[in-house]
Amino acid sequence: MRLTEPQKNAIRHEGGNLQLIACAGSGKTEVVARHIAHLLSPAARTPLVPANIVAFTFTDRAAAELKERIVSRVH
Repeated sequence: MRLTEPQKNAIRHEGGNLQLIACAGSGKTEVVARHIAHLLSPAARTPLVPANIVAFTFTDRAAAELKERIVSRVH
């Protein structure tokens, strides 16, 4: 997936809470997955512990997809 500059900025955001609002098919799930993977990586200014991260989705299907994408990026 080719990322836009605002998406790249969201992925690298380390300043506290992050809220993404975008239309369907805009890459929100990918951005959230990459953002969480970034927060867990040694590249983050202060890598976080997984138990300290909360992400919300509207459906169980979306939650499963998000989890799968995060796991594939951090393992």
